[in-house]
Amino acid sequence: MHLWRLTRREVRELKNHLHETGALHSAERLLRHSIAFGHGRLLVRRYLLVCALGLSETGTYEPFFRKACMHLPPGELARTRVEIEEVAARLSGLRAGNAEVGEVGLRSRSDMRAVESDSA
Repeated sequence: MHLWRLTRREVRELKNHLHETGALHSAERLLRHSIAFGHGRLLVRRYLLVCALGLSETGTYEPFFRKACMHLPPGELARTRVEIEEVAARLSGLRAGNAEVGEVGLRSRSDMRAVESDSA
């Protein structure tokens, strides 16, 4: 798990790449980083995001997700799931090229700031 840790610069670059392209691999690396550092709420958000973006192999991350969910206040998981699904829809639009990058890119950045705090 120590190998999953990223530098602040790497986190910033991956977040920017994710916001600009909707790249699943960037979201997955950020999830691994959150697991390595024990970021509970952020881990939940990032796990839901990679699932919404289409990651099919979640078995490695699921135990960490379940453990983090046990510490969430009642109702927070449901609220977070709705927020993440909206963000994922915008990011998927970037990935599919179905949206105008300038407009969606800025909106997804703004939405992701509401969803993620700087993990570094």
